[in-house]
Amino acid sequence: MGKKKNALMLISVISMVIFMCVCIMQTAQRKLGSGQSEYALITSSVYESVQSELQKPIFISMSMANDTFLTEMMENEESYSETEMVDKMAAYLTKQKEVFDAQTAFVISENTQRYYSYDGINKVIDTKNDAHDVWYSIFKNSRKAYDLDVDKDEVNGNCWTVFVNARIEDENQHFLGVCGIGVSMEKLQEIIKDYEEKNDVKINFINSEGVVQIDTDSVNIENAYLYDVQYGKDKDGYAYVNKDGDYVVMRYVDSLNWYLVIHGEKITVTWENIAPAFLIGLFLIAINFVT
Repeated sequence: MGKKKNALMLISVISMVIFMCVCIMQTAQRKLGSGQSEYALITSSVYESVQSELQKPIFISMSMANDTFLTEMMENEESYSETEMVDKMAAYLTKQKEVFDAQTAFVISENTQRYYSYDGINKVIDTKNDAHDVWYSIFKNSRKAYDLDVDKDEVNGNCWTVFVNARIEDENQHFLGVCGIGVSMEKLQEIIKDYEEKNDVKINFINSEGVVQIDTDSVNIENAYLYDVQYGKDKDGYAYVNKDGDYVVMRYVDSLNWYLVIHGEKITVTWENIAPAFLIGLFLIAINFVT
């Protein structure tokens, strides 16, 4: 009887240990799953906030590109003296800037290569000899209706700006130039900084080459390379990547042609997470010994 009782007790103890392990594993899985969901939620919130901030400038730039007044001005540019053209363009761009509270507004003529701003002619672009103007040729040849370009605004003290470039064409789709407005990088940095501080994460927007486009640290903008964006997506549209032991969530923002990256600390299972399941298991084992 003693051996039988000992065998039954051993079986009970083993069963309790297995039960305890299962409970701990389930607790750990729930912790990891909730962490993944939390990062996905943060990513979604940042996605909506930044996209909302940039949707208006995109709409304004596209509206300018389809404005009959602007199209006719570009078509008949040579009919006006330089002074007349500058005055008309400055008045038009000042109105766009003020009405829509933009940092800057601009038009570049394909015919004369003049860069018109609300202050007059900022410069005559030179895509062959000025590296700062190369973007114009790239955008022209891309044939995109609009594009976002992070650059320093020469008109406003070289501060970092997100330019929304829109393609101006006549009714026969002949290229006439580029127009658009600029959004202060500081506005976007403020949005991101708020999410970073509240959630203890690092947030970036990167382009398809992995180059940083938006960062709360301006030193990293157009200067830092983060991740290879060739990754697989989960069913929810996010990509979860373990990077150097930490957790990275990436999401493509179609309207911006950028990737949103949320970088958080590695999700770990601590004693506080598994303590309840562990103590319950010990309690059941103790009861088994007593009885």
